Amino acid sequence: MTKQDLISAVSADTGLSKSVVAKVTDSLLETMRGAFRMHDTIYLRGFGTFKIVCRPPRQARDICAGKTIQVPARHKLKFIPAPKVKEDVAEGDE
Repeated sequence: MTKQDLISAVSADTGLSKSVVAKVTDSLLETMRGAFRMHDTIYLRGFGTFKIVCRPPRQARDICAGKTIQVPARHKLKFIPAPKVKEDVAEGDE
């Protein structure tokens, strides 16, 4: 599903125009990006949690050169789905 597909589905479900839904969607996504920049956690009850986790520095092996390299620490976005979302995904496997 693309962003446009999502906008169309919400528009059909709510009866709002696609332009209004697009503005709300863009605002929501920009607000979430701002929260991620500040390393805030976003809790969406019934859907899941988005949070920033820090991956520590580590050593890795460059198999082409045959030597060990240092991988720097970095931040990563992690999503933890709510139990109902996990159930919905599991039902799709059946």
